[in-house]
Amino acid sequence: VLRPPPHGTRAPDLSGLDQYLHSRNWAKVEAPEARALLSQALTYPLSLAAHATTLNLGAEASIAIVGARAEAALSTAWWAELIEAVDSVHDWTLTFVGPEVKPARPTPVQRGTKSLAVKAERRELTKAHLDEADAVVLFNPGVGHPNLA
Repeated sequence: VLRPPPHGTRAPDLSGLDQYLHSRNWAKVEAPEARALLSQALTYPLSLAAHATTLNLGAEASIAIVGARAEAALSTAWWAELIEAVDSVHDWTLTFVGPEVKPARPTPVQRGTKSLAVKAERRELTKAHLDEADAVVLFNPGVGHPNLA
C-alpha cells in the first residue's frame, strides 16, 4: 500500500516527479508499478501546484475545475498533496464542476494550519459561478467530446 508521507516542514521540489517524490520522502517508489500509480494519481494535483504562482493565488484559494471527469474521481488524499506542495496557500477549496461529475459532499482535510476542502457539483456553469472562484482550471474539459456536440 502506498501512503503519503507525513506532513512536511518545507515545500517539496516541483521540478519533476522524481524530485518531488524524493523531496517528500515517498517510500517504495523504485518499483515501476509504484511509480506508474504515483504518476497517475499526482498528475492533476502537482500540475495545479506547479502553476499556483502563475495563478497569483492568495492564502485562501478557491479553484473551480471545469469539465471535470477523472480529476473529480481522484481521492481527496491525492489532492491533499496541494497542502504540501504550495507554501503560500493555507486554505484550498476545490470545486469540480461538470455534467459528468458525481455530486459529493465536501471532504475536508486538515494538516497543521493548512486545509483543503473538495466538493463536486453536477451543474451547468454560469458566469456567476466563475466569478466566485479565484481561478478556473480546465484539465481535460471534454471539448470536442461526442456527447457535447
